[in-house]
Amino acid sequence: GPCPRAPVIAPMAESPDERRLFEETAVLVNDYGQKLVGFDVVAAQVCAEAAGLAWRVVAEDGEYFAVTEDFRPERLNAVVEDSVVIEITAG
Repeated sequence: GPCPRAPVIAPMAESPDERRLFEETAVLVNDYGQKLVGFDVVAAQVCAEAAGLAWRVVAEDGEYFAVTEDFRPERLNAVVEDSVVIEITAG
């Protein structure tokens, strides 16, 4: 199906209150990511990237991958089983 509507995220550099913006961005991105649960992994990645979000698969078919531990509020982390996204978190 079509991609969910992309979240509107303010650029980090434009806010005097970066911590609040960081947290709001993570919430918006996580909410968007939840709409991609159940999507084919390729379609979900296309949607995420079209929305301007970073994408990475952190686990596939029970195998967890080594990933960086930095938290990026505009990144989606996907868990995939049988080519279907079963879980997404922001960060």
